[in-house]
Amino acid sequence: MKQKAIQILLALFPALLFAQEKAVQKLINGKPCDTCIVKYNLSYSNVLPYVFIGATPNPERLYREYRAFKESIPDQPFEQNIFLITDSILNVVFLTGEDENADRSKSFFKWDENYDYKEIEISIEKNKKQYGGWQTLSNLDSIKDYRISRIRYSEKTQGYIVAKWKSSHQTGELHFMYNDVVEITLRRKKSKEILRKLIIRRQLDRPVHFFYWQSEITSSNVKKVIHDFLDMPLRKVNFLRGDSAARFELNQGNIGVLFFKWLETGEEIEYSFTGTGDWQSIQRLKHSLSEGAFLLLDQEDIPPGKTQSLYLRYKGQPGSIHKIEIQGVSNIGQTSFFKVTAGFMLALLLFAGWYLLKRRLHKKQIAALNRKNKDIETRLSLLSGQLNPHFLFNSLHAIQGTINSNNIGEANNYIGDIARFMRNSMDYSKREFVSLAEELYLEADYLQLEQRRKYFTFDLVIGKEVNASQIDFPPLLLQPVLENSVRHAFGKHTKPVLHIQVSGSNRDLVVSITDNGEGWNMKGRAEGHGLGLVRKRIELINEKMQHMRICMNIRSVQDEGTITTFTFENWLI
Repeated sequence: MKQKAIQILLALFPALLFAQEKAVQKLINGKPCDTCIVKYNLSYSNVLPYVFIGATPNPERLYREYRAFKESIPDQPFEQNIFLITDSILNVVFLTGEDENADRSKSFFKWDENYDYKEIEISIEKNKKQYGGWQTLSNLDSIKDYRISRIRYSEKTQGYIVAKWKSSHQTGELHFMYNDVVEITLRRKKSKEILRKLIIRRQLDRPVHFFYWQSEITSSNVKKVIHDFLDMPLRKVNFLRGDSAARFELNQGNIGVLFFKWLETGEEIEYSFTGTGDWQSIQRLKHSLSEGAFLLLDQEDIPPGKTQSLYLRYKGQPGSIHKIEIQGVSNIGQTSFFKVTAGFMLALLLFAGWYLLKRRLHKKQIAALNRKNKDIETRLSLLSGQLNPHFLFNSLHAIQGTINSNNIGEANNYIGDIARFMRNSMDYSKREFVSLAEELYLEADYLQLEQRRKYFTFDLVIGKEVNASQIDFPPLLLQPVLENSVRHAFGKHTKPVLHIQVSGSNRDLVVSITDNGEGWNMKGRAEGHGLGLVRKRIELINEKMQHMRICMNIRSVQDEGTITTFTFENWLI
C-alpha cells in the first residue's frame, strides 16, 4: 500500500504544477478537448509553415538512426526536411497566416515571403511511387477534426497572443508500414521550381530506452525515496540501462522503478506480464518534471523467489514488443536466527516440502501450458500459410484470363500488383497480430485489385468509438470472406455492392461484411475452403485467448445477399 501511495503521488505531482495553451487540440462535437492528448509538431517555417498531426518526428532516442537516414539523402539545391516517425498514421497540414498588416513586422514568428497557395503544387510519393499526381495546394481539404492555434509574441501586450491561422490544407491520413518512405514535394505552379521537400520514414522502435533502479521502502525513509526519484535524471548512480541488459533483480522489501526516458509528449508505453493480453498503459505527462514515464514494481508484481517476464511495447505499435525478466530476490537476513525455534523449523521443513511439491506441480502445469500454446501457434501458422496459396490459386486464373484476352500490358501490371500484395500479406501472416488499421488497409488493397478484373463497388465505415490504430487484430482474417463475396456472390448482378462496417458495442468489436449478391442455401451447401480455414483459425485463437473470444455468424438469403458478422468479445478495453 505504501509503494502504491508513492506511485500515485509521483504521478500527480508534475501535472499539478503547470498549464499552458495547446497549439493543436482535437475537436469533439465541434468543441476543443482539453483532456485529449494529441501527437503533433508545428513548424513555423519561413517557407510554407506546416504541422504534423498523429506523430512526433525525430524523437531524441532515435538520434543515431536519424543521423544515418539523413546522411543517406543526397543534397539538393532546394530545402529538404528529413523526419523519422514511429507511428503508422500521419496527417500533414499546411497553414497560412494572416494578411500583411502593421502588426506583422512586430510578430515573434514571421517569414520572408508570402506564398499564394493557388500558385503552389504538391506531390506525394510513397516508396518512390507517386499517387494522386500533382495537385494545387489550395485545393486540398481544410482540417475539420482539430483546432490549430497560432501563438505569437506581441510587444504591445508584452505577452503571447493565441490566434487562428487564416487557412489550412491537409494531405489526409498517410499510412506507413515499417521502413516506408513518403516524400512530399512543393513547387511553383508556373516555373516548376521546387521550394521544399519533406522526406518521412517510419522507423521500428522498441522500448529499450529506460533506466532501472530500486530502493528499500520503510516507514522512516519515504521522504528520501521520493527525493531520490525526483533527482533521478541528474544522478546516474546504481542504474541499469534497458538497452544493455534484459534481466534485472528486485530485492524483497524494495520498490523497483522502470524510468522511460526520451518519451515525447503524449507517447504511451504499454506493459503486460503475459504478453498476450491485459496490456496496461503508462505515459509521459504533458508537463512532467521527469521528462519521461515510469513504472513502479513491488512484491505484488514480482514475488520474491520468482522470475517474472515483463513485456513492453509502444501503444499503437504491436510489432514493437520488448521482453525483459525481473527476478524477485528473497532477503533471508530479515529473520534473526535466535528467534527461530525448533517448532518453527519443523513448520518450515513441512512448508518447504509443500512448496517444492507445489512448485514442481506448477512447473509441470506451466510446461504443459507452454506445449499447448506452441502447438496452437504451430497450427495457426500452418493455417495462415494456406491462405496465401488459396488467394494465389484464384489470382492465377484471373491472370490467365487477362493474357488470353491479348492484354499483355495489363497482365504485367496485374502480376506486379499481385506480387506486392502477396509480399505484404506474407509479412503480415508471420505476425500474431497487426493493428486493425493495417488489416483494413491491406483488405482495401485486395478489393482494389479485384476491381481491376471485375466490376463492383465497396465502402468501408469505421465508427467513431473505434480507434483502429490501437486495436490488435488477427492478420488476414477477413480476406477469405471478402474473396467469397467478390468471386461467388454477385454472379450476373448489375450493381454489385460490398459494405464493410466496423463498430464497437460496450467492450466488443463488431466487424460486418455485407453483399447484395445472389445468396446461397446454407443448409444444402457446404462452406468453401476459405471459410473453413477462417473457422479453424477462430477455434485455435479462442482456445488460446479464452477471455477474448471471436464469433463468426453468417446469414444468407437467396437472391438478397449475405451478411457475415465477426464479434470480438472484450477486445475494446
